[in-house]
Amino acid sequence: MRKLAWIAPVLLFAGCAGSHSATPAGGAHTGDTAEILVPAGTPLHVRVEEPLNTRRNRVGDSFFATLESPVEVDGAPLIPAGTRFTGRVTAAEPSDGLRGRAVLAVELESFSLGGTTVRVRTNVIERAAASQGTRHIGFVAGGAPAGEGATASAATQELVGMPADSMVTFALRAPLRL
Repeated sequence: MRKLAWIAPVLLFAGCAGSHSATPAGGAHTGDTAEILVPAGTPLHVRVEEPLNTRRNRVGDSFFATLESPVEVDGAPLIPAGTRFTGRVTAAEPSDGLRGRAVLAVELESFSLGGTTVRVRTNVIERAAASQGTRHIGFVAGGAPAGEGATASAATQELVGMPADSMVTFALRAPLRL
């Protein structure tokens, strides 16, 4: 009986100790620091630092962009203007003028805040040529195809891109935990 008398207080104390780790309503909590949530859909207004285009870039290429206006939640600035983001080219399809449209697509991947790299998931921004290139062949009078002395010509390669200093607005696809 004496052995059982000390078990009840130990179990009672163990149960009470675990109740202090509950997450408060309305916010995430880990240890002694609160986690801040930036909601999905929050816009990120950035300026692309270097030219991006279908002639120069390939899928997987990295680029840099600078945040133009701070990201705020409930009036509190969480990510300051001037924060440097790293992005990635997700599509870079040049057109040779004969087939297909030129397409360039990019997304943001991460930024550094207080010495920590923070991963982000944003929408993909895509730029595409207005229309598919068409083949142009010269004809001589009478409707016959161009022959001796004349050459067939193709439309020139279309170039699609974003010049350096382009303003682009991405949106968070998933909430961001800071």
